[in-house]
Amino acid sequence: MSWQKVNAVQWNDALVVIPHTIFFHEDFLNIISLVYSASLNFMLYRKGDELLAATAFFSKENSVITPVEFYYHPYFLKEQLIEVTYLQIHEELLSYLKKNYSAIQLKLDVNLTDIRPFIWAGFRVDNKYTYIKNGDTEPHYGVLKKLRKQDAREYYLKVEAPNEQSIGLNIDFHSSGLGFSKNFCSEYRSLLQRWADAGYLKAFNVYRAQRHICSNLTLLDMNNKKAYQILLNNVSNEEKYAHTFLYQKVFEWCFENGFDTVDMCGANIQSISKFKSYYNGTLTPYFKVSYSPYQNKAYGIAQAAANKLFRIKNVFSFLRSKN
Repeated sequence: MSWQKVNAVQWNDALVVIPHTIFFHEDFLNIISLVYSASLNFMLYRKGDELLAATAFFSKENSVITPVEFYYHPYFLKEQLIEVTYLQIHEELLSYLKKNYSAIQLKLDVNLTDIRPFIWAGFRVDNKYTYIKNGDTEPHYGVLKKLRKQDAREYYLKVEAPNEQSIGLNIDFHSSGLGFSKNFCSEYRSLLQRWADAGYLKAFNVYRAQRHICSNLTLLDMNNKKAYQILLNNVSNEEKYAHTFLYQKVFEWCFENGFDTVDMCGANIQSISKFKSYYNGTLTPYFKVSYSPYQNKAYGIAQAAANKLFRIKNVFSFLRSKN
């Protein structure tokens, strides 16, 4: 048993026999590779003829990178692996990555919850959150109350192929509203347009009196019936119900069209998380892991110091309790 680097043909052959999301698709990944000038690597782990694990990752300048935040790292693990095998698979993969790359960054899928192998291998682990919505829960009554307002009733939704306007609204927000660089926004624009041309992306556009107010760009995984709300532009104070209307209509459209879940793609900023919480999705953790010899050495020293201070504090608390 061992990890083996494979070519695209072997990767696609493996996908025939394993469950996978759009984040495993070669053409989906190739678009990222092209836009960010990164190498795309495929690896398989077999025991005899049985495929136990599969992963793909991007590398650039001797580093494993996550070029953009709009996807989860494609990582397949066979269900019901015994723990010894599970740990061995991770130990060998992480050892390979650390041996061949000077820095590593991965955004792990929400389904990967046992991250002990990353911790034991010296990775830094950042706990992040997202909301995942299914069709079984109604939104908070505050959402329904806002949707009954006259202003909200004037909005209407169109589900369309992304175009220059819908993509432009989001790019302009990142440029002027968030201060992202010209090069950063240019890469975003290219990525989104290429995903749209390949059929991965839909634009949920809100209009009022034929004026385009806002656009939610959403990745649609048709085979797995999953949707990912990756981008949404801001709106003016005069359109304060536009986002409320948009989110509710996105959920209604997805569930009416056979989708099982909608990943709201982030619940880490307080104001945004509070807004999303009104739609009663399930708060779900995911992990971002990173490794570099220097970063992780410093992180380890800081953790050791914190642990030592904690032990000292406990000793003083114990001594005070005896006096």
